[in-house]
Amino acid sequence: MNFFDQQEQARRATFRLFLLFIPAVLGVAAAAHTVIMVSLAATGMFWVGELSPLSLAENPAVIWQSKLVLYVIPTTIALICIAAASRIAELRRGGGAVAVMLGGRKVQGGTEHARERQLLNVVDEMSIAAGTTPPQVYILDREPGINAFAAGYGLDDAAVAVTRGTLQHLTRDELQAVIAHEFSHILNGDMRLNMRVIGMISGLTVVSDLGRFFLPSGSDRSSLRGRSGNFGLLMLGVGLLIVGSIGVLFARLLKAAISREREYLADASAIQFTRDPGAVAGTLKKIGGLGHAGGISSPWVESVSHLFFADAFRASSACWFSTHPSLVERIRRIEPRFRGVFPRIKPLPEAQPKPRPDSKTQPAKARLLKVAAARVIDMVAAPTPAHLERGRAILQQLPTRLHDASRDPYGASALVLSLLLDPDPKLRESQLQVLKQRATVGLVEAVHALAKDVRRLDRAAYLPLVDLSTPALRDLSASQYAQFKKLVDALVMADEKLGCFEYLLQKVLRRHLDGYFSTPAAFTVQFYSLKPLIPDCVVVLNELAAITQKDPTDRMAALSASLGTFVEPSVKTEEFDLPKPSGLGALDRALDRLGRGSLGVKQRVLRACATLVLADREVTIEEGEMLRAIADVLDCPIPAFLS
Repeated sequence: MNFFDQQEQARRATFRLFLLFIPAVLGVAAAAHTVIMVSLAATGMFWVGELSPLSLAENPAVIWQSKLVLYVIPTTIALICIAAASRIAELRRGGGAVAVMLGGRKVQGGTEHARERQLLNVVDEMSIAAGTTPPQVYILDREPGINAFAAGYGLDDAAVAVTRGTLQHLTRDELQAVIAHEFSHILNGDMRLNMRVIGMISGLTVVSDLGRFFLPSGSDRSSLRGRSGNFGLLMLGVGLLIVGSIGVLFARLLKAAISREREYLADASAIQFTRDPGAVAGTLKKIGGLGHAGGISSPWVESVSHLFFADAFRASSACWFSTHPSLVERIRRIEPRFRGVFPRIKPLPEAQPKPRPDSKTQPAKARLLKVAAARVIDMVAAPTPAHLERGRAILQQLPTRLHDASRDPYGASALVLSLLLDPDPKLRESQLQVLKQRATVGLVEAVHALAKDVRRLDRAAYLPLVDLSTPALRDLSASQYAQFKKLVDALVMADEKLGCFEYLLQKVLRRHLDGYFSTPAAFTVQFYSLKPLIPDCVVVLNELAAITQKDPTDRMAALSASLGTFVEPSVKTEEFDLPKPSGLGALDRALDRLGRGSLGVKQRVLRACATLVLADREVTIEEGEMLRAIADVLDCPIPAFLS
């Protein structure tokens, strides 16, 4: 099942979720009305029609004959919908908001704690392998069990969080398996679905929260008696709590309906990614060995339990309503002969920092890959163990100064600017002069120092460094980011021309940062058919051919093959009004429109671009980066075209 099939499956799951949510809301509203009417009858409030304890006993249907039904049920439905919408709006801040809500602490790039650095390195490796920017990383310090989750609406606001017990009990390979599991949720579209589930569950449980208001505990009980002394009010609180329990029941059914199979799929994806089934099974065994110690103590656990790697409830719930398959079932999918006996677990000894390479170390040269265009669609969001090895090699051999700089806002700014310095000494000197006129002395010196290491790097490591720097750049202030953008533009235009890598760098940065520093427009699909976007496709393919195909004959042959992926075979390339390549600006505008297409439209566009770039079945570094940048705009991340 490829990326597009996974996304379509997530879309269908979202639709089913809404279908289940509607009867759940109606059921809770009806139950709430019943509780309120019975409570009113118990108080002797006979002004409610003919309702009384006697009439209720003689004819229970009188509950639905009162005019209050026209007020209670719509009000309850509105309350549920408002609570759900409010929580969804609150979570628009991204996965970091969920982590903070659960007591998470963001891991800073400069941390000296050995296990925290190991966690950051694992996340960076996964990101390089997947061809994405790294998510934010959090630790739930108050949770001693083994668990983790990924949250967010997309790649740009994703967050990965692990419990303190995860760092204390898991080896590096097991930690990598857990992060691979969570990356599967990120890449397969599960996160957006899960965030919507959080909102819906918050709505369904709001009645329970209202019931607790009438049932204070401890010292507040006396205030309740003093305030009303009313048995009916107490009965109302108990009744709403019962109705809230029905809402919780519905909520767990919703979570179970969408979560269980996707957990099996994420386990399988983690094994496929890491090629280490023992690490996934070993992690699950350790959770069982701690006595199901994946439990989360946060009061918000009911709303977010479906996000976690393992069951987040300390007491195992009924099988029907569990958001996760049992540990034994998951392990037996990996190790069929597992007997269900869990080992005794002890925390690992404290990790010691490993010596890091000096600035003279270089990543190994990457070999170009021969690949068929048809395989590109299957590569989307499907990194392999070879990609993971490449990511690990880049990080292990990356100069210490560059890696540290990528995790610091100021250092990341200097690093990106140093990547833009031209290899030609004269042009590089003119760019440095521009920096001296517009930037602080400290930033100019940092760029100059990092440039020495950058010049030793293999060219294939440039784009991964940009991706690694993106999370740190989000920690800039709005004014600092505005100044940084001006410096990037100034270096790009210092030679009065826009090169391919310069365009890609600008596109990637603005794609992942502009929305973060401003209010992003809500994404809506505007085009469900490719037909109105064909002119934009022609522009993209024409510009792409001008970049990747230098020979005119090869260019026309590649264009014919790519256009043939979405037009009738009888239509000839010559029949298209192919404009002269007008530069990367035209490509930029066309790509932005194509990014508003549906998933099916994006798949066809990506197939056409891959057909053009891979017409000769070879991928140069520049061609691979260009195709990956186009895929990035389309929200279809592609791993590196490297072996």
